[in-house]
Amino acid sequence: MKNILCYIRKSYGTVIWENMKSFIQGFRECGVDVIVCDMDDYKSVEAVDELLQHPELIWFSVGFNGIGLTASPRQSEIDIPHVSVMLDVPYNRYVGGYDFPCRKHLVTYLDKRAGEILDIAYPSKNMNKMFMPLAGTQYDGLVEGADRKYDVVFSASRWQDGPAIRMWHDGTVNRQITYLLDEVADYMEVYPVTTVDAVREVLKIHGLVDVIYLERLLPYFWQVLQYIKMQRRYRALEMLVRNDIRVDVFGANWESVPFVNKLILHGPIPYEDNVKVFSQAKIVFQDQAEFNHGAHDRVFTAMLNGAVVVSEYSSYLEEEFVCGQEIFLYDWQNGDEQIKVIHKLLADESWRLSIAKSARKIAEKRHCWRNRAEDIMCAITILYGSNC
Repeated sequence: MKNILCYIRKSYGTVIWENMKSFIQGFRECGVDVIVCDMDDYKSVEAVDELLQHPELIWFSVGFNGIGLTASPRQSEIDIPHVSVMLDVPYNRYVGGYDFPCRKHLVTYLDKRAGEILDIAYPSKNMNKMFMPLAGTQYDGLVEGADRKYDVVFSASRWQDGPAIRMWHDGTVNRQITYLLDEVADYMEVYPVTTVDAVREVLKIHGLVDVIYLERLLPYFWQVLQYIKMQRRYRALEMLVRNDIRVDVFGANWESVPFVNKLILHGPIPYEDNVKVFSQAKIVFQDQAEFNHGAHDRVFTAMLNGAVVVSEYSSYLEEEFVCGQEIFLYDWQNGDEQIKVIHKLLADESWRLSIAKSARKIAEKRHCWRNRAEDIMCAITILYGSNC
């Protein structure tokens, strides 16, 4: 049996570190031998560099955002499949890995619409693709039946302590393009859709249906993402406050919002502490980070730790869970009415616990890291062969 090589790097942040540790454990739970390369440890990198001169020992390698493909100056000569587990959409300029040079490259994506434009975003890159939202992580110290100290938890940061900004108004963007981008942003403030959805809809309204128009606007997707992600997070908390729902907020740059006195601020915390907080929460309230046809790990982590999830709408989550029985979804047109269910959940503990139990059962069955490990190994086997 060949080994799986997993790249990990703590200096890239606790999100990558902790999730990759969980992924490694997931592979091991599947009965696979894993070699771990700590990219911050010179000796570990040196040892892997020597190991890669014997590709017959390695089935494939894995790294978040492509991490690991530059571990060795000689690695590009080795014909080992590599899996880049992506953490955001391909138009986030700070996410690398989609276009790394690799002859056998499997790239995962967290939102189905983002997957649709990978060929447009990277037309010269020969990659195989796979839809794979991040999985959830269960807190090691989870105590069944323990009292939960937080009624409602929201876990997300803003990139700056100030209002969301439409950067395309800085004078560097053509007036007609600015006009279109404003329509895209306006549309996304009303409907729970991705940037891809919104751009396509706006272009269609103007009769610009050929794919070339989408291609030409792709360089501006990053600016739209910057704006809408922060704007939606702001509006999500504003909606809670407007409906008299007290919320514990874990994340940076919330100190200057007009309704800060109605929030319980805890500031940013490491990822592992966030997992613990979810294990102490009755309800986890989340935006979808623009994954409106996918999901992020916070949804599944909350479920695995016994919290009820109230989430911004995602067509994928609607397919995976029964709304009103395993999850609650809100959108930007009806959200004020939809989130009133939080009051009912807090008032009816038995109902809340039954919802949490049902969701956790599904999350344990389909959305743990061992599930993602199995999916990856199935894909690699189909594409590149088994590890025997």
